[in-house]
Amino acid sequence: MTNLKRRLLSILPMWAKNLVRKCDPRQFLWRNMLYDYFRFRRYSALRNPRRNRSALRALLIMDYHRLEKGLSFERPRPGFGKVVIDRLKSNLVYYVDEYGWDSTASMVRGTLCEYVSFSKREGVSCDDLEEFLAVHLGPEETEAGQSCVAGTFERTKAEIQAGAQIDFEHFVETRHSVRHFTADAVESTVIEEAVRLALRTPSVCNRQSWRVHAFRGEKKMKVLLHQNGNRGFGESIDTLLLVTSDLRTFVSVGERNQAWIDGGMFAMTLVYALHSLGLGTCCLNCSIRADSDRRLRREAKLANSEAIIMMIAVGHLADRFRVACSSRKPLAESLTFHS
Repeated sequence: MTNLKRRLLSILPMWAKNLVRKCDPRQFLWRNMLYDYFRFRRYSALRNPRRNRSALRALLIMDYHRLEKGLSFERPRPGFGKVVIDRLKSNLVYYVDEYGWDSTASMVRGTLCEYVSFSKREGVSCDDLEEFLAVHLGPEETEAGQSCVAGTFERTKAEIQAGAQIDFEHFVETRHSVRHFTADAVESTVIEEAVRLALRTPSVCNRQSWRVHAFRGEKKMKVLLHQNGNRGFGESIDTLLLVTSDLRTFVSVGERNQAWIDGGMFAMTLVYALHSLGLGTCCLNCSIRADSDRRLRREAKLANSEAIIMMIAVGHLADRFRVACSSRKPLAESLTFHS
């Protein structure tokens, strides 16, 4: 908004200001809906899963994870997944020819190898798949004679329960939105560790669409100009994290909202990971109009395929500080049992 427009608005009565805002084309719901529609249509893998590396990688991950899930059942059905296997073979050859062998290709091959082992135990012939795997060897197989970790592995009840032995209620009750940070710098290695922990977040078919952009110094302040909830404490934020989700990893109309679901789950895990490392955080809302989205995208130098999820303010905690009560609704208003 120009300075002239601001001056004109400042002299108008409140009813006139509200009318001007309602008539602002940027506020029209249909314009913002069309912006989202065309972004998803253009950048997702809806029309052509082989259109780019990210889209094809997502399809490979989705399909090999289907086999992993089938193999993890208590009693897997012998011979399951023939259509998925045929698609994996075709897409793997195309992927390696176009982009070379990488960790995704290794995961595909490793899962197919476990499928062969399972089939042999069940007495099901899969000679075609064995021949395919004999021809398509990755660096791991040619050098070490073994595949990377993929497929399934066993866990015990004791292992799961031992790993879950934390006071989670105390953990979540001591996490607050912090708006008062010290001037101490947060080490990059700590941010890296938090993101590494957050990578364990579940995602649709294990496609892991998320990305994290970290900003500091002058760049941080420029990015914060596009977010309205940091006034009064933005200057004290040491590191600003911007979480995004790549639309290229989604392949169907039904997944049109999945970027925000997976991205939101990842952001929550990241906040808890930062909390576990002793840092203070504040989630900053990025539910913005299409025009604001474009400006933030340019400032942060985001790829056009990335959907903006949220920002997270990160900093060291002061010895003493105040936080909002942020009282929670009664349990009965959030939980309903159906039978």
